Amino acid sequence: MDEVTGTLQKKTMKSGKSYYYAVLNIGGKTKWIATGLQINGNKRLAQRRLQEILQEYTEQSAAAASQQACKNEIPSVEGSTGNENQADVLFSEWVKEWLISRKIDVRECTGESYETHARVIVEYFNENQIKLSEISYSDIEEYCKFMLKEGKVNRYTGERSGYAIRTVRSQKFIITSALNWAVKRGLITNNPALTVTVSRKKNRQLARKPVFFTVKEVNDYLTFLKDKNDILYGLIYTTLMFGLRRSEVLGLTVQSVDFARRKLYINRTVVKMLHIHDENATKTFDSEREYPLTDELITFFKEVIDQKRLYKKFFGNNYTDNDFLFTWEDGRPFFPDYVSKHHKKMIAMFGKPNLTFHNLRHSTACILYEQGWKAKDIQEWLGHADIVTTMNIYTHIDRAHKQKQAESLSGVLNHEKNTNNSMELLG
Repeated sequence: MDEVTGTLQKKTMKSGKSYYYAVLNIGGKTKWIATGLQINGNKRLAQRRLQEILQEYTEQSAAAASQQACKNEIPSVEGSTGNENQADVLFSEWVKEWLISRKIDVRECTGESYETHARVIVEYFNENQIKLSEISYSDIEEYCKFMLKEGKVNRYTGERSGYAIRTVRSQKFIITSALNWAVKRGLITNNPALTVTVSRKKNRQLARKPVFFTVKEVNDYLTFLKDKNDILYGLIYTTLMFGLRRSEVLGLTVQSVDFARRKLYINRTVVKMLHIHDENATKTFDSEREYPLTDELITFFKEVIDQKRLYKKFFGNNYTDNDFLFTWEDGRPFFPDYVSKHHKKMIAMFGKPNLTFHNLRHSTACILYEQGWKAKDIQEWLGHADIVTTMNIYTHIDRAHKQKQAESLSGVLNHEKNTNNSMELLG
């Protein structure tokens, strides 16, 4: 990965106005990036903007390095074995072959997800040199236990830790699928991965308890962001208003807003695995939806689009031309990871460090609940594929509200005082 460093420099334009520029050194190459901030009174904002730019370009460099590593570690092995002795191929090599065949049939981002998990599997089984024909229940069970305990390695410190249960389950899915493919091709008689369980816990027990804002907290957080002139204010406001997924709000374009029909359409997403994907598709069929726009929202989106045009005029040839609603000032799309990390930083400053970006979606459900919406209506608004997901959030919100209702009764009946009076009478 190329090291990314940078400083702030001043540049005077032909108009006589001076602006801050971020001057980056990326692997020995210099790149000037306009901040859009004039010199007078903006030094602190410019320093913050420099840190944001450094973080974004560091993530881009890391993503490029990760992608190259995947190409190096999971090369094509087509033709490396003949049909007559494929069962004797190493299991790690078989996983590579399965990956090549499977990526043809899935969306690009799904294929990259498979590739990420397969890289871990290949590295582990390469060391063990286990053949496809010899892999057993014990081998796979041992793999899962190792990954849960110490399979993850910090690339900066070298420290080991365990993967999340969901991650190991995804890895086991790759192993199971690769072995199913071998069974179908007649190379092995059974799939030993089918009876391996990653955890004895039920999926319901593994589900994270939803965290959410109340209406007051939402408004306080939005005010907090606006007062700081935060670059993600509009994006987060839109996320909270409609309960959008991160990929959905990043996928919003100028064409998503139909001012004539007063509609907002959700039919495009931006995701990142090894690199950014802009896809004309949502997570599920139910995720494709449309929202009515109020006068307030019409005004908001017009302001966003007008601001986008002003930035395009200001940056000129340095502007990255695209139709996305929410971008950097110079038009560059936000990296999905940057959005989550920046939110994490701001939400910690606000005083709610455990509230993730996805929890903003849960907060929308809480707002709708407080406005008297029914579970079915919330499901349709959020675009959940089934009512079960909605009810899980709905139930937690309901419990939280009942707890607050119970606490409101505290002190209404003075139990201690009445008890003391009774004791006096008995005495």
